Amino acid sequence: MDNCQKRPVHFWIFGPELGCLTRELPLIEALLECAYTVRCFVHAKHVTFLQNYLGGRAIVHAYPSGIELKYTASFDLDVLRSVKSVLAFVFWGFWQHYRLFRRGRFEKPLIISDFLPHIHLFAKIHGLHCVGIYNYALKNRHFGNSPFHKLVSQSATALFRLSYRLVDEMILEQIIPQSQPGLFTAVTPMARKISRSQESIRSELHVNPHEKLIFLSVGGNSNPKSWLERFSHVAALYSGKFLLIPRNIYELSTWKRTYPHFLLPSEISDDVHNYIAACDLVISKAGFGTVRETLAAGLPFLPLHLPHHPEIGETERVLLENNLAVATISEADSPVEILNKIKKSLENQERPLISCQGVEETLKILSCWL
Repeated sequence: MDNCQKRPVHFWIFGPELGCLTRELPLIEALLECAYTVRCFVHAKHVTFLQNYLGGRAIVHAYPSGIELKYTASFDLDVLRSVKSVLAFVFWGFWQHYRLFRRGRFEKPLIISDFLPHIHLFAKIHGLHCVGIYNYALKNRHFGNSPFHKLVSQSATALFRLSYRLVDEMILEQIIPQSQPGLFTAVTPMARKISRSQESIRSELHVNPHEKLIFLSVGGNSNPKSWLERFSHVAALYSGKFLLIPRNIYELSTWKRTYPHFLLPSEISDDVHNYIAACDLVISKAGFGTVRETLAAGLPFLPLHLPHHPEIGETERVLLENNLAVATISEADSPVEILNKIKKSLENQERPLISCQGVEETLKILSCWL
C-alpha cells in the first residue's frame, strides 16, 4: 500500500441510515492508509460522527437530504410521503447536490458513489471517472404487493440497473461473489480490522472466557421493543450472556434500567465490530454490515426474520443456502423455540469460512482508475 500514488478521491455515501455510512468505513480507511486525499460527502446527520471517527484524516462535507423513501410498518412503500420526498429532491436537493459536486470537479478526482445514481450522471457530464460500490445487486427492488407498488418496484429496479452502466466500474460486495461481466464485478465482504482483543472486551463486560456471549442487535425498523421483550425472557432462561449495543445515550440509559438480563457497554462506541468479534454468536436482522463483521470474525449468525424487507431477505437467503445460518427467528417464535435455535446455531461447526478480503480486492480494481 505504501507504493500507491496520491489521487483525489471524492466518496459520496448514501444516507440517512448510519449503516449506509459504516459499511464504507473499511474502504475509506484503506484509501487513507494508501495516502490518497479523500473527501467524503455524507448526509448532514452523519458529519460529526465521521469527523470524529476519522480524526481529521479526511475532509467531510454535508450534502442536503436526498430522496428518503418512507415505508409502512410492513415495509410497503408509503406512497404519499415518498412522493413528497422525491419532489423535494427533484426541485431542490438534486440541484444542491450538483452545485456541491461542481465545486470539486477541478481537482479531477475519482468519484466513488454508494449508491447515488445521479452522482454517476454528474461524473459523466464532467468527464470524470466514476466507480459505483454497493452490496446488493438490486435484482428486484420491492416496494409492496399491490399492482401499483409492483409497477414502482419494476421501474425502480430498471433505473438502478441502468445506472450501473453510467459508471466506469460497478463493484458489488457479496457474501458469495458472482460477477456479471459487462455489468458489475463482485468482491468478498469488506470488514473493519479488529483493534481490540477478545480478552479486553470480555474483561470490560465481566464475562469469563468460558461463558457463551451472544451479540444481540434489534435496532432500525425491526420493531426493537417487541424483540427486546421477547429476548429478555430468553435471557432469563439461558446460562450464557447477551450483549446489547445501544445506538445512543438515551437507549443506553433506558435499556440499563429496563432490561437487567442484558449486558451493555459502559458507553456508546463506534467499534461494534470489536464487540462482535468477542462473542460466540450474532443475532440480528441480516443487514449486510452486521453480517460481514460476523463472517469476518468466523462466527455463526442467527437472523431475525423480516418478511417484507427484500434486501435483508436476500442476504438472509444467501446465509441459509450456504449453511452460514441454520435457522431464522420469527416474531411467532416462543422464548423456548428461540433458545433452541440459539443452541442449534452455536453447534453448527460445519459452516464455511468466508474470505473477507473485499477491501484488498476493491483497491486492486480501483488502482486502474487512480
